[in-house]
Amino acid sequence: MKITKYIAMLIFSLALSGCEPPLPPTPPPDELTVNILKDEANLRPGLSYVLDYEIEGEYTLDEITITSNDENIVDIDEKNKLIAKNEGNSIVTVSVGNVSDSISLHVLDQTTNSDYEKRISSMKKTNAIPTIDDVSPLIITTLDKSFKLSSLHNPLSHEEIKTIEIITVEQPVEYGDAYIISLDDISIVMDMGNYSSNYFDDGTRYGDYLKDLYDQYIPDHELDLLITTHPHSDHYGGYDALLSSINDIRFIVDYGYSDAYRYINDVREYYVSKGATYFSIYDCVHEKNGAQKRFYLAPNCFIDWLDTGLYTENIESPTKYSDENVTSTVGILTFNNFSFLFNGDLQGEASYGDRGVDGEANLIKMNADNENFHQVTMLKVAHHGSYLATSYSLLNILNPQLASISAGGPSDDEYYNGEYGICGGHPHDQTIERLYNYGNRRHTEVYLNYVNGTTHFISDGLDSVYMSGSPLKSDLWGSRNGMEVNYTVTETTDMFNELRDTKYYETCFLSR
Repeated sequence: MKITKYIAMLIFSLALSGCEPPLPPTPPPDELTVNILKDEANLRPGLSYVLDYEIEGEYTLDEITITSNDENIVDIDEKNKLIAKNEGNSIVTVSVGNVSDSISLHVLDQTTNSDYEKRISSMKKTNAIPTIDDVSPLIITTLDKSFKLSSLHNPLSHEEIKTIEIITVEQPVEYGDAYIISLDDISIVMDMGNYSSNYFDDGTRYGDYLKDLYDQYIPDHELDLLITTHPHSDHYGGYDALLSSINDIRFIVDYGYSDAYRYINDVREYYVSKGATYFSIYDCVHEKNGAQKRFYLAPNCFIDWLDTGLYTENIESPTKYSDENVTSTVGILTFNNFSFLFNGDLQGEASYGDRGVDGEANLIKMNADNENFHQVTMLKVAHHGSYLATSYSLLNILNPQLASISAGGPSDDEYYNGEYGICGGHPHDQTIERLYNYGNRRHTEVYLNYVNGTTHFISDGLDSVYMSGSPLKSDLWGSRNGMEVNYTVTETTDMFNELRDTKYYETCFLSR
């Protein structure tokens, strides 16, 4: 009251002297403000969300309340996550004391996608059903192209993704990882498999086969994201196919050290010279040099990069670990309620040298308090199903419903402990045993690309996951305890079969 009286007297005195009185000072702002960064939004039933809002002023977290005017439409859980339940409209309010802000939310059924319905009509429906427990919640916020590309406010696409397709490419020789991930108009290549010069038994050159897949799934020849998990030739060797098909790459994320000069010179540096943005995985998990821990592909699709403590800071330096498998890039891709953990050849104790270095134990330890490290819908089984990877400890956290193994079929002269051919190589008995018996909290369906062929997994992230295999491109043989299994080129017998329903499993595992 005294301040108001003083200002009034000052203005009156200046007026008497003929001076132009100054404008009174702006009154101080309210002590507390709440601002939700969006006025309204469309949600999908069955998905979980969090609001992006700002609070200015002094407050404590327990003073914040978030309420819905219709919990049958949008419910609020104990962690203030919004659960879209049923079609309809709801007002959600964020309050601190007597200050609040509200947002109008419209829960809409997913529009029927005729192309998706047609695609899954010829596929097998798996038992995997994505749930909100498989994902970090989506964030309701504004989109603005002035922000850094691939950030929360400026994802690569401002349109929501409707479908994900993950393709595990059949390999011409033992080992090998090559994945293609198609998200409507967004495309990801993760590793490129064995050398392009290898041939399948049907006479197809692997590089030509891989190029045809790139041409089919990346028809504009512009790749959005290349992920190279580590510098082993069975993961980057097929890069000739990439160079033949892909004109430009928007982003590259890789292992981030100086090994594999051919990949670095011919792929990383080549595409960077054409305008690609490059981040090492070290920079991603430490948010250095413009990289971010979360990479946004679309408002409802992102990758959380996960730290293992084994990444290399300086891309000009070699890794300090002699077993490069433990340096593999790890992340979780989230789309609606679907999630997919990828991990290169990350394993437990190193295969050679570096005894005591446990990649999986490090992953678990480094992310013990990371809410973005959680159970997943689908797991890429590390290191081609090696017994050194996919521990019980990791499986009990990830609790996957689906598992994809990429491993080129071992040659007929492969031998291990009385097992020959495909029975004597990757994947190993111990890994398959763990996948099927780690606790059975959820049944894990396992698929293997030298039994199922090039394998496709597709989902809308809301309902089931569908799969289909492909006719085999190579002849395979194996034996164990006097039993034999044969696969021939174009074979389709086990194309749609989950691993334990295959001839391979019956011979190589049940014959023990």
